[in-house]
Amino acid sequence: MANVTCRICATWGMWATMSRATLLALAALAGCSDRPGTHTSVVMIVADTLRADALLDPVWQSATPNLDRLAEDGLFFSQCFAHAPMTLPSHAALFSSRLPHQSGVLVNGQAVDAELPLLAEYLSERNFETRAAVSIATLWPSAPGAGLDRGFANFVNPPQEVAPGPALNAQLLPLLDGLSSDRNFFLLAHYSDPHQPWNAHGTEGHSARLTLDGAELATLPTSEATWWESELELTPGEHELLVASDAMFRLRRIRVDGPDAAPALLDETDLTPTLERSFLLTIPPGPPVRRTLRLWVHDAPGPDEIRARYAHEVRALDSAVGELLDALKERGLYEDTIILFTADHGEGLGEHGTIGHVQHLHRELLHVPLILKLPAGQALPAGLAQAKQTLVPQIDLVPTLIDLLGLPPLPGAVGRSLLEPGPRVLMAETHRPEAARDLFCLRDTECLMVFEPAADRFQVFDLLADPAETHDLGSAGLGLRPAWPQRLRRAAASPAFQERAPAILDAETEARLRALGY
Repeated sequence: MANVTCRICATWGMWATMSRATLLALAALAGCSDRPGTHTSVVMIVADTLRADALLDPVWQSATPNLDRLAEDGLFFSQCFAHAPMTLPSHAALFSSRLPHQSGVLVNGQAVDAELPLLAEYLSERNFETRAAVSIATLWPSAPGAGLDRGFANFVNPPQEVAPGPALNAQLLPLLDGLSSDRNFFLLAHYSDPHQPWNAHGTEGHSARLTLDGAELATLPTSEATWWESELELTPGEHELLVASDAMFRLRRIRVDGPDAAPALLDETDLTPTLERSFLLTIPPGPPVRRTLRLWVHDAPGPDEIRARYAHEVRALDSAVGELLDALKERGLYEDTIILFTADHGEGLGEHGTIGHVQHLHRELLHVPLILKLPAGQALPAGLAQAKQTLVPQIDLVPTLIDLLGLPPLPGAVGRSLLEPGPRVLMAETHRPEAARDLFCLRDTECLMVFEPAADRFQVFDLLADPAETHDLGSAGLGLRPAWPQRLRRAAASPAFQERAPAILDAETEARLRALGY
C-alpha cells in the first residue's frame, strides 16, 4: 500500500450515508490518519454462569431468539471452554490470554498484578475508546485501576452485588452515546442473570415480612431480586429485627450502619435456608438515633425448581442482550463491529453432586457458549470456519480478536489465534479457599484428566465412552494421554501457585463475596 496513491473525493451527502467504520477505513487508505482506522470496533459480551448446553440442548427449552439471531449473523463454536469455574480468575485468563497460574489470579478477591497485560489497556494504548459495564461485585476493583478495570476509560456498575439485565443496561447503554466518530471502541458488557440467586420471573410469589419490635416495616418479595433500604429511628435499649417468610429463604445480607465511620451495628450473611431469622440491636443510653437498614433477601428454591429458574434466567439474559444489540443497530454500530459473546464459566445443577460452581472441573462448570460476529462483508478466515466444531480454549479468544484487528500480539499471551488451524488442549484449574481442593485439569475432545496436587491423585475420564464424566479410570487411565501427568505437575509447581499469598480483603469486599455465596 505504501506505493499506492489514493485520491478520495465525495460530497457531504456521500459521507453522511457511510458507516463510521467505512469512514475510518477510507481515511486510513488515503493516508489521513495513523490511528487504528484500518481496524474495527469490538463489543465483548460476557454472561456470568452460562452453561453451553442451555443454548445447545433443546431439553432446556430456553428460548433465546436474540442470541440465535446473533449466531445467524456470525459463527457459533460448540466446544468452547473456560479456564476456571469462578468469575475473577476466568475473566483474568480471558483478558490476558494467560492461564490462572500464569496470571497469578487464582481466586475471587485477589489483586490483579499491575504488570499483567490486559486487552482493554492494550487497545486503549492504540487509541481505542474503552468502556465497560459489569453486573457482579466479584469484578469490582478494590481501587480504580487495581483490577480488571485497568485500561477502561469508563468502568461502571449498578450498586447491587449482582444486578439483573435491565439494571445493567441502564448503566451500559448510555456508554454508547458520545463515542467519537473518528475512533474505534472496545465495549465490555457483563451480564449476571444466570448467576445465583435465581429469580422466578413471575412463576413464584413468595414474600418475607420484616418487623422491628413486632411492628411491621415491610413485606418484601423474595422470589425476585429484592434489595430494601430504610431509615430507622432507634431509642436506647434493645430492639429485635425479625425476618420471617412463607417459604425457605436465604439472608444474603442484612446491615444496620453505625454512626458516621463507626463499625456497623449489624452486618451478617446467612445462606442457610430458613423460615425465620431474628437479630438484636443494642442502642446505648442517650437520645434516639437514626440508622440505615439495608436488606438483601431471596427465596431458596428446591432442586426440582432450580433448573426451571435457571432456564428463566437464560431467557432474561437473552432479552437483555437483545436490548444491547438493538441499541447498537439503532446507532449504526452493529454491522461493522466485531461482536464476541461468551460466558466466564458454567453452573452445576445437580451433576456431580454440585449446585453452583467453583468446586470441580467437569464439563458443566467449564463448557461455555461462544459466538463471533465479524464485520459485514469481511471474508471468513479458513481457520475460524475449521474451529467451529473443535475445542476452543478461551485464552485463544483475545489473540483471535487482535489477529482480526490486524494488530501485533498482546505481550505475554500464551493463547493462539483461531485463525491458526490445529488441535488444541484445554488447561483449567480451581483453587482454595473458595474451592475445597486445588485442582488442575487437561481436556481434549476425547479425554479429561484431573490432578489434585495435595493428594498426588489423578482422575481420568474417557469422554467417548463416558461423556457424562462419571466413571473415573484412575491411574489405569493415565496411558490415554501419557504426556499429560507431567504437564499437570509442572502447572502445580508454578511459582504463582506454590508461593501465593492469601487474598487480603477489606471488610466490605469480604461481605460482598459472602453474600454471593463465595
